[in-house]
Amino acid sequence: MTKKLMLFMILVMAVLSIIVIAVWGTLPESNSQQQVQSLTFTQYEYNDHNDKIVNVIDDITKENTSYLLPYTYLPNHANADIKATSSSSDVSVIVDELKQEVLVNFLTNDAIGKNVTITIEDRLSNSSDEITLIFKLPDVIIAD
Repeated sequence: MTKKLMLFMILVMAVLSIIVIAVWGTLPESNSQQQVQSLTFTQYEYNDHNDKIVNVIDDITKENTSYLLPYTYLPNHANADIKATSSSSDVSVIVDELKQEVLVNFLTNDAIGKNVTITIEDRLSNSSDEITLIFKLPDVIIAD
């Protein structure tokens, strides 16, 4: 009887160890790294409505259809998962998390000349920022 009892105890311990390993593997990861507290584009101006804008009329042409938007987040070594979206289906965006830049690419010639809003968001903390690329001629023209 003792051999059967020992065999049964070993079997129970094996099943319990498998259960412990399964539960341990499904636990969430430790959040030892801080989350993003502030996410902002870095090169912009404000319009009359306090919206962030960048005038790209001289930068975006039929020959040069891309533009880089630098951004930053705090704290610097936070755990970040940045995604970017565009308000236009004719404008694609790609995030370079290492350089902290968003590459904006105008896919069609029809998209060039139309204002587009780019939004970046950290998926982990839901921090976000948006900026509008505008095509505006300067208000003051100096002629000689």
